Formats: sequence, C-alpha cells, structure tokens
Amino acid sequence: MSESRWMVCGMTRSEYVAKLKEKLPALPRLNKERFARKWLDIPYTNLPDSKKLDVYLPEDGNGPYPAVLYIHGGGFFLGSKDDVTSAHALHAPDRGYAAVVIDYSLSLEASFPTQIHEVKAAIRWLKANGGAYGIDPGRIALMGASAGAHLAALAGTSGAVGALEDKSLGHPGQNAKVQAVVVDFTPVDFASVNEQLVRLGRRIPEGFDAPQYSSALYLGDLMERVPEIVRAANPETYVSSDAPPFYIQHGTEHEILPYLQSVHFAELLERAIGRELVVLSLLQGVGGGEDPNYFTPETVAREFDFLDRYLK
Repeated sequence: MSESRWMVCGMTRSEYVAKLKEKLPALPRLNKERFARKWLDIPYTNLPDSKKLDVYLPEDGNGPYPAVLYIHGGGFFLGSKDDVTSAHALHAPDRGYAAVVIDYSLSLEASFPTQIHEVKAAIRWLKANGGAYGIDPGRIALMGASAGAHLAALAGTSGAVGALEDKSLGHPGQNAKVQAVVVDFTPVDFASVNEQLVRLGRRIPEGFDAPQYSSALYLGDLMERVPEIVRAANPETYVSSDAPPFYIQHGTEHEILPYLQSVHFAELLERAIGRELVVLSLLQGVGGGEDPNYFTPETVAREFDFLDRYLK
C-alpha cells in the first residue's frame, strides 16, 4: 500500500507511526542473569541486518532438550525478546525445555507477511542448528501471547501445509512444521473481532490507538480495504488435518480480543485433527495477560503439561 493511499485517523502511515512511537511505553527489561547456560543475539536469517534470537537451556542435564520457540506479544508494534513481553518464555527451562526467544520485525517497520516469514526462518534455523546448542530439532513447540500467539498459530497451521514461506531467508532445505503450539488470547479472524465484541455486549475500542488502527500497520491498510490480505493473515485459513496439537487459552473478560476468537479456532481445529489433540482453556472472569489471574503457576503448569504430552 503506497503512502499516498494509506490513511488512518486522517494521517499517512509515516505520520501515524511517528505519533504512535511517541506514545510507546518503556518496558521493563528481562532479567537474564539467572541463566548460566545461554547464547544471546544470534542472527537467524542470512540478511545483513538479520533479526536475532536468544537460547536458554535448563540448568540440569546434558540434552538434547525439546525446545519452546517463544514469540512475544505487543500488538505487533511493541515488545522484544529482551523485555517483559517475553517473560513467559523463561518458564521453559524450569520445565526441562530449551527456550528460544526471537525478535521479529514490528509493524512500525514492516507489514505482513514479513513477520511470519521471519518466524518460519527461525524455525528452520532451529532445525538446522539446534543440535549445536543442545536442542533436539525434532521436538519443537511454538508459544506466544496476543500478537505473538497470532504468529505462533499462523506458523503452526500454515507450516503444516507448507504455506507462507520465504526460504530465501535461510536454510531452505528445512521445513517449518512443529510438534505442538500453545497460544494465549490469539486473534485468528481479524474481520470478526468487532462483531464478536458487539455480540458479547462489549464496547468497540475507538480513538487513535484502537486495535483496528494499529492492526492496519500489520496488515498494510485498514482491513476492509485489503480483505485478501486479511484472509492470508488469518491462522484459520490454513487449518488442515496436518495441523499440530494446540493448547488455546483465553480470558473470558478480555476487553479488546473476545474469547470467541479462541472458541471458533478450537472448533475448527477439533474438526480437522480431532478433539483429543485440542485443548481450549477459558479462564472465567479473567482478562488479558496484564490480569494477575491470567499467568498463574496453575495456568502456566497446564500449558507445559500439555507440551510434555507431545515433546517428552
């Protein structure tokens, strides 16, 4: 979409991005010091300005370990592998998994499909190089929350059918299939979000930083103008009998992303791969990831218990 046609809230893309950057909060950094066995800032594509990833290993054992590749949230325009949006990933080593935490291009700099191409490149890098870091490349799960959950779900469903690949980014001999996916409050059908909010009696967010405007950065334009891109970006588009097992968690009181997104996604997956391979966990009365009742020891344990079934 050209700058001349891209208008949101009366602003061009560059104007909107500049104003959005002014409002971005400074996020607390991750404390990485407690991990003795780690590798930081590893490029995972063959581009000169490649995005990077970090690897954290459990303190015990010699491996090879199953891996959780974690994709941070932040509305596609915020977050990194180095701040609190990736904190959930650091539970993985405590459960006997290698944590592989990636950066990807935020929507302030690039639109779909750049982000999913990078995630797939990270999966292929892990399959090609994981052995050198004590990782079993045949046991990989994806995990993410919010925007990261969207990319994890999209990589899981599209990777199973070989779609949305840019193998020029590196390791073209590898595929991007994974053994399991865990997602927290994920958008799977952008176009239905507002309709579902209305159905639940919720208010549709308005104003400069409303999700429909910030998501336009990710999709390349307002979704009503690019329905073909919306369809290509929806994880539900690629659901097939080859999809991996999924654990889908959502708070019923999430104010921006209705839990009906996860209900719908779980139903599609159950029909495709069987109910026994899909877990839908609806947290009653709980909001999003900022709700202290969302990521509790119990909910985190259930996610890793699910992964244990397929990776251990």
